[in-house]
Amino acid sequence: MTLFKTLNGTRGSFGHGDYTGYLPKGKRPGKWLPKVTPVLCESGYHVCRDLSEVLTHAGPELYEVEVRGTCVEGKDKAAWEQARLVKRVPEWDQRTMRLWAIDCARRVMYISPDHELLDAVLDVCVAYAEYGEEWAAARDAAWDAARDAAWAAKDAAWTAARDAAWDAVWTAARAAETQEQVKLLQRYLDGEQGPFVETADA
Repeated sequence: MTLFKTLNGTRGSFGHGDYTGYLPKGKRPGKWLPKVTPVLCESGYHVCRDLSEVLTHAGPELYEVEVRGTCVEGKDKAAWEQARLVKRVPEWDQRTMRLWAIDCARRVMYISPDHELLDAVLDVCVAYAEYGEEWAAARDAAWDAARDAAWAAKDAAWTAARDAAWDAVWTAARAAETQEQVKLLQRYLDGEQGPFVETADA
């Protein structure tokens, strides 16, 4: 079973723990972190046991992790006495997460009263995810007027994608929807090229 740790730079994704000096270097795993008595949400090295837990504790960087020693199991994570970061997951990046959020939003946007408009906005979001800043810079002057609207739509789409994805998770069918979201994310982490959900009724 692959275990995961999410970080934001050299700290845990929620600001806890300092991993300076313990990050992997090249193909070499990081050093084992000092032993700590594990207590859920208080101490120890908290790790995710699958991708559904990664989504709950998401951060900018994702690492595969090894653990040893005493463990305390929780509902959505586990805390261990000792851990080391084995390698960073390179497919977990801003592009992947943007496209994944778009896929999640498209899966549930049928609940929107104007899902055709939302679908068009998400198309703008796909272009931003694929090309980033170059997407705007590459267009000629004729697109200047549309650019401002597109950037505004991009921001709205990102918010809509995030909110729609989380709304789906917290419905009565959240377990099933979470599994579908995990399947989509796994395809990105396997190196496949998305987006995978093209329409509202996919």
